[in-house]
Amino acid sequence: MIFEELNPLDIAKRSRLYHLPPIANGTSCAEGLISYICRLSEAHCVSPGILLKKEILPVFRKNYSISFGGAYAIQVDGHGVSVSSVAKPIYRKNPNEYGLLAWQYLEGLKLLTLRADLQELIIPINLSLILEGVAEQELGRDLRAWCPECFQAWRTVGHPLYEPLLWSIAAITVCPYHYKPLQLRCPHCRKSQRPLTSRTRIARCSQCFEWLDVRAAPASETEILIAMQLEQHLEIAERVMRFMNLG
Repeated sequence: MIFEELNPLDIAKRSRLYHLPPIANGTSCAEGLISYICRLSEAHCVSPGILLKKEILPVFRKNYSISFGGAYAIQVDGHGVSVSSVAKPIYRKNPNEYGLLAWQYLEGLKLLTLRADLQELIIPINLSLILEGVAEQELGRDLRAWCPECFQAWRTVGHPLYEPLLWSIAAITVCPYHYKPLQLRCPHCRKSQRPLTSRTRIARCSQCFEWLDVRAAPASETEILIAMQLEQHLEIAERVMRFMNLG
């Protein structure tokens, strides 16, 4: 056999990070960007802080530049380097809501994982249209929220632990499956948590690292009020879930 008759091997492009699929993408229980970053960092045996600092942000900065005045896309080709202006998102505290943080993380992750479905990891921008007149607060939460009953149920059956995007939407105050208020404070240290820190882990407190389990505790005034208006809060959650399913 002569070499000219050999066909070249068709080798797919390799991603630098694992081609990790998001959980429940395209459904009302879709995983959030923060959860995905935490699971990806755990798969690589590093903290979210290390993954962001050493991998995601450096890759983003090779393709974009951010200044006080704006943001710019950088393209390198055989003719040199070209720079074009792009819209600079506003800053949001929660990376699950589209903003400066989410933009950087998504653009970096797309190149590192070679996944084309990561845009679904953030709260749909047009969700605010169906919440108009129903919820007065911001679209995304400023603090982390979770349902300990969900964590416990998934852990019992061996389902992968993750944090649904639904929990990051400020208008969602109850779990639509367990009919209980979402929790905002660790049951062990009683501290609230930012949506994403360098030490965030799925289903664990980012302050004391204890399991965010189900614990009996006196209900707060907010939880009592939610319980009294449970049907109203569930109706909002169901409306959001229908919208996300259609999306």
